[in-house]
Amino acid sequence: MGDPLMVTLEGAISIALRAGAISSIVLMMIGLFTDERLIGMGIALLIMTPVFRVLISSVGFLVKKELVFVLLGFYVMLIFVISVLFAL
Repeated sequence: MGDPLMVTLEGAISIALRAGAISSIVLMMIGLFTDERLIGMGIALLIMTPVFRVLISSVGFLVKKELVFVLLGFYVMLIFVISVLFAL
């Protein structure tokens, strides 16, 4: 067996990725028939899904006191934020 926290963490990441992908598809499909802004929201949600994964991982590593991985996770988040700011 593995570490129970890591099993729980992997499950949470799996749920977040699945929920993000399915929600974005639903928003885009609804947007095809109603409001085009929903398509943009679906795309934004799809882009944000990996961000949720990094956040969940960082919190899990913080609980496990794996400081190196926490710092790496927050470094990745910093790259995401800087990329978004430059894209604007």
